This record gives sequence, C-alpha cells and structure tokens, in this order.
Amino acid sequence: MALIKCIECGKDISDTVKSCPHCGYIYKEEKKITTGKVVLIVAIMIIVAIILFFGGTYLFFDVLPKVFVDAEVKSFYGNYELVESDLSNLKDTRFENCILKKEITINEKNSFKDGDLVNSIGYGNFESGYGFTKDDKLGIFVLISMDQLFDSCDDNFKLEFDKDKDYLYFVDRYNASYAGVFGFEKVTIKYKLK
Repeated sequence: MALIKCIECGKDISDTVKSCPHCGYIYKEEKKITTGKVVLIVAIMIIVAIILFFGGTYLFFDVLPKVFVDAEVKSFYGNYELVESDLSNLKDTRFENCILKKEITINEKNSFKDGDLVNSIGYGNFESGYGFTKDDKLGIFVLISMDQLFDSCDDNFKLEFDKDKDYLYFVDRYNASYAGVFGFEKVTIKYKLK
C-alpha cells in the first residue's frame, strides 16, 4: 500500500481507498481493457468484415444483376400489333406461304428464359413460343418461334427480335442467328406495343 495525494484536498491517502477520508472525494475505478476483450473485439470486427465482403459480393454480382435482367425481360411483355412488314426478299420456299400474325402477345406464361441470363448465355432451348436469351455485346433479346409469328407455319426456326421503346423489331444478325441462310436477310418485321 502506497500513499498518494488526494487530488481534491491534497492530503495523504492510501492508493487503495475508493474515497478520501478527509474530504469525501470519490475516486472512480478505472476500467482496464484486458487482452481477452481486445481479442474478442478484433474477432467480432473480422467476422463483420467477412460478412460484409461476401454479402456485398453476392448482392452486387448475383442479386442486383438478376433484378436488372428480370426487369429488362419484363419490358418485352405485352400485346403487340404488326405495324410494318416486308417479306419480299424472303427466299426460302418453306416460308413463302406463311402469313405474319397481326397480333402477338408475350408474357411470363408463354415465354422461356434460358438460364438466369446473367451467368449463362443460351440460345432459346425451347420448341414453341418466346425465348429470352442474351448476347454479351448486344444485350437481351427475344427469340420468337415461327408458329407464334406466322399463321400456318410449323417450322421450328426462330427469329431474333430487339426492343426499342414500344417497338419490337426483327434483327438479322446473320452470324449469330444464321437467319440469312433461311432467306431472312433483308426482311422487315416490326410490331408496336398496344
């Protein structure tokens, strides 16, 4: 036990007392941070950092891209009416008697999404209807099967359509879709959202 001066009255007191016996000044006990507490705090901070890192990675590279893709796919949904068509350059005789439908409807029930369109790229693994797929450079587009696009046409060939505001239009990418092989090189098909 050592003697120290009271910080209030200046008289000698023991260093173990909680209050000065002369003036009554109360000494607050200093809280000491132990090594165990430091280790616990550091461990909690590391765990929180790991959770934030992996949670943020999952959010930004998995959840948000899928949300944006789903929103883009849904932007194609709707009822469309034919506003422009030119099939005069159609060369393949299989399609020469096919007549374009005046109206088409794309919705969640009649369309097929190939993979999640974020981590996978597909080319419409569906037989009939509408299939959404993606090109890394060109973005998301819809493949429309011939039976949905033409009256009395049973071919399983599919045409690629892009969307620009309220319009759905056929795009001949030739190398991507091989539409040129089937005589669709200079064909115009354009639908407007009703």
